[in-house]
Amino acid sequence: MRFTSIVFLIFSIILNSCRKEEVPTVTTSEITNITGTTASSGGIVTNEGTSSVITRGVCWSTSTKPTIADRKTSDGGGAGIFLSYITGLRGGHADYFVRAYATNNEGTGYGLEMLLTTLGQIPLAETQLPTNISSLGVVTLNGAVNPNYLTTNVTFEYGTTVSYGNYIESVQNQLAENGTSSKVYAIVTGLDAGTTYHFRIKAVNSLGTTVGHDITFIPPSPVIDIEGNVYQTVTIGEQTWMAENLKTTKFNNGDLLGTTNPATKDLSGESKPIYQWAYDGDESNVSSYGRLYTWYAVNDSRKLCPTGWHFPDFLEWDKLKVYVGRDGGKLKETGLTHWLPSNEGATNESGFTALPGGNRYYWGVFIGKGLEADWWQLAEFSPGCCAFAFGVYSGSRSIGNEGTYWFGEDNGFSIRCLKN
Repeated sequence: MRFTSIVFLIFSIILNSCRKEEVPTVTTSEITNITGTTASSGGIVTNEGTSSVITRGVCWSTSTKPTIADRKTSDGGGAGIFLSYITGLRGGHADYFVRAYATNNEGTGYGLEMLLTTLGQIPLAETQLPTNISSLGVVTLNGAVNPNYLTTNVTFEYGTTVSYGNYIESVQNQLAENGTSSKVYAIVTGLDAGTTYHFRIKAVNSLGTTVGHDITFIPPSPVIDIEGNVYQTVTIGEQTWMAENLKTTKFNNGDLLGTTNPATKDLSGESKPIYQWAYDGDESNVSSYGRLYTWYAVNDSRKLCPTGWHFPDFLEWDKLKVYVGRDGGKLKETGLTHWLPSNEGATNESGFTALPGGNRYYWGVFIGKGLEADWWQLAEFSPGCCAFAFGVYSGSRSIGNEGTYWFGEDNGFSIRCLKN
């Protein structure tokens, strides 16, 4: 008996040493129900190996041959079919590698690797501040939309309450499948000056709808000077500007602001000339370009801007330039109705509608109509000598077609008034 036991023990040891320890055999199921952030898969444990399957599921990674050290599901144990729900994907055409796994006491077996490419997601939409808010009842509604890799339709909702009631398609009303944010806008007309309006952006794709936050704005009213001239106005950022150059020949107290006779009179002999001119002395130029004024007229205590408005200083002009990105093209009227070729870079996105009224040098020469627009700033470079003027120009005379320079205060430039 003792000999028999010893033989059986030796036989068992030999048998165990010859037996191969086996990990489970598993196949990977087809990937289905793919969205931007989730998908379904699973597998089949066809052989548990030399011990029972403890856990099973799928694992995935952005690199090939994912393992259970990467992200994974845990979907029970044992042999047979199992389902797995993959979550937390990045979305937007991201590529992941997926394979099933099954683990027993001997180790982990893996199925064949499959490629998972996520779909898009619901769009992202942001309402942005309106621009070109004009007393003519015109406004540009702005926003930004990321279509998240699905064709996306874009509209703006607007109205006098948060119920809106009106909508208009964005100029870029359908965004293609991509993953980047795009600026979108729509131009609305027929609004009432002085009325508060609400608007928001709305973006729709096959997975859902996103609306931006509500923004309000008030179209400004026109302004009338002491002579009865009516000026359209425009709100640009936090400032409300005249959208036309000043035309008055009177100070706010009613005093007449004269001109020279002839219009080309040399002012060299005058110490503080206070004058205004139509360009070239031709009154037909005033309706489009306004009048040209000496800095002494601008700085006179009787004031030229209508009540509630003022002559902008250096910092206020600079605030405008910062808002438009120091891009003179965003201030200039488009086309060649008033500007001579080439009016390159002109978009008038701000609604400022700069027109090239030219200027007058102190010795009597008019120059620049059709080529440049220059406005005085309430800032002296040197008292009694020179003051600053800001200008925008045709062509590429300066970076962004705009610049600030100083000139003799007896020159003639245009005026734009700013609301208090």
